[in-house]
Amino acid sequence: MQRNDSSPSISVLTSTLGQEGLGYTAESLAGQTKLPDEWIVKDAITTSEAKTDWRQVIPESIDIKYIPKRDAGLSDGLNQGLDMTSGDIVALLHNADGYAPEFLARMSSDLPERTVRYCDVIWTKNEKPFMTRQSKDSISMPIYDMPRVNHPTFVCHRTVYEEVGYFSTDYKIAMDLDWLLRALALGIRFERVPFPLYMMDSMGLSHSNFSTMKAEVSAICSEHGSFDSKILFELHWLQRRSKLLLKSLLARG
Repeated sequence: MQRNDSSPSISVLTSTLGQEGLGYTAESLAGQTKLPDEWIVKDAITTSEAKTDWRQVIPESIDIKYIPKRDAGLSDGLNQGLDMTSGDIVALLHNADGYAPEFLARMSSDLPERTVRYCDVIWTKNEKPFMTRQSKDSISMPIYDMPRVNHPTFVCHRTVYEEVGYFSTDYKIAMDLDWLLRALALGIRFERVPFPLYMMDSMGLSHSNFSTMKAEVSAICSEHGSFDSKILFELHWLQRRSKLLLKSLLARG
């Protein structure tokens, strides 16, 4: 992708199941102090046409690519979308989520080649903020679960995905942990931007199937050898269940 200046081009990728919620997402994208070059919207519902209500708020300088194509879930949808990106830098943006106005400017500025940036998250309910989730400053072993690095906030050069590979379709929930551990094994650096720049829809929190999530994480951690003590793993997940119950109550209000 060619730009009029020397800065890297930016692709934003959204994998979705239908267009409900894209209005809020589009408005946050249009409000960026640094606009992306393209927005890939990969929709798993193939019978729908791109509606005009969310498209019309996007500036003409952003190339919108709306692709209705079946997929096997979020991992497959993201992988299909990654194949369609042409920017030097790729940022994720889930449907019904949003960016703070300076998200792309802060996250892409002077981004090193083999670095994944992540930031703090603001949880939203009905598009209104109600809680901030701070990220970890760094990632270290042992790992019993997805570290608090908020994978939807990931911004990196497209070459990082080419080196690490795409998201595994073997997992429905913990595909981000598998990707992160593969990246760490290759020496990819993870860098926190300590600001709440990403608004995450609380209804999308992945706690609806706790047993599946735990089983996937256990298999991934075992495959990558990210911990030694099964007892400590089980203690971690007892704490995790309590925290998820609290999150669920907060999300319901």
